[in-house]
Amino acid sequence: MFGGGTNHADSAVVSGLQNLKKTKYAEGTVSIVGITKHYGELQLVVVDSDLGTNPRIKFPGLKFRAFDGKTLEESASARFEEQTGFEIENVQLKLVMPTRSRHDAQWIFRNIFFGNVADLGKRKKNDGRGVYLAYPGSGTFSAKPHITPLDKPDLRVPANWVSKDNILIAREAQQYAHTPGRFRQIPCMSAMIKDTYSDKELGCALGVASMIVLYQPSPSKEQKVILIKRKGDEYPGLPGGKIETQKGPKSLNVDPVSCCVAEGSEELNFRVLPRALIGCAITPLSRPFSDERRAYYNAIINYAFVVRPVNTKEVERALKHPKLEEKMEGYVVYSLKEFRREIDAGRLRMPDNMPIGKKFFETNPGDYINLEQIIWGGAR
Repeated sequence: MFGGGTNHADSAVVSGLQNLKKTKYAEGTVSIVGITKHYGELQLVVVDSDLGTNPRIKFPGLKFRAFDGKTLEESASARFEEQTGFEIENVQLKLVMPTRSRHDAQWIFRNIFFGNVADLGKRKKNDGRGVYLAYPGSGTFSAKPHITPLDKPDLRVPANWVSKDNILIAREAQQYAHTPGRFRQIPCMSAMIKDTYSDKELGCALGVASMIVLYQPSPSKEQKVILIKRKGDEYPGLPGGKIETQKGPKSLNVDPVSCCVAEGSEELNFRVLPRALIGCAITPLSRPFSDERRAYYNAIINYAFVVRPVNTKEVERALKHPKLEEKMEGYVVYSLKEFRREIDAGRLRMPDNMPIGKKFFETNPGDYINLEQIIWGGAR
């Protein structure tokens, strides 16, 4: 599997990685809902599309810049300010939604952030697109929302969303306006990569899912964590894999949750059920400093889960008689204390495995993220 991310304070620095885009796999993007009460009532900041050449509106975001040692929240904040000219505060990842790109039907994940825009009177130069205000719920049940130009706060003009998945985000924003605690903040983590190019061109990330597999052998024994070691690797790592593009009715690995289910069966050779989301980690990737750099992912976005086996006896059979994929060397089973020791020592395969593991130990089980925060956008 591919993974990414580590905390600022204890960043694991690894050599630059490159990854060529493939339409078979999902790409990660950002969408930012900027909420303001500048005029005394709650409104949302929206922009027109394609650098102002398309009057249809959208929520700011999609392609983003991946920065060494910074979280996806920070990348989303920077992209919002670049597109709108406004500073945004308290940006939090709340939702993840699989959908398709309007440009080429590529399977993508919208990582949907909510934040506050306190002062519309302080605006920097943006990238040239038009910026407007919309009311929560505007256009959610009709094709034409109404928006307000920034310089004419009393004027309401009809507009069109550039893509229908913005309607779903607007619906969530409407409910969020009435119930701010509706969804919890999804923790974000980051990794630093050395030997990356200084090029910070906009791009999309490779979407992957990973899992901490908890296994209770019997009531009298200590709980275990099951890892996978690949042939040729020095250390084992968290099981998981790339999230794939939905192609038809038989596609079963199409979002972070279903990726865990599919990869559990394929990579572990026993079935698992995701119980909760730990967080979202990002690792910036190198890209060739040439005309081909757009053909490469700019980062890896890793959705990390707590999972448990469906059947303990199935796990026992797999551990006794391993039937793993050709590239796998074998299982590595740790107690929770041994797992924590390996995390502290940095002895896991990918740099994101350490902060994901630390977040697992730092978070009470009841405080993990509900899987309903990975929403379905109706894309086909």
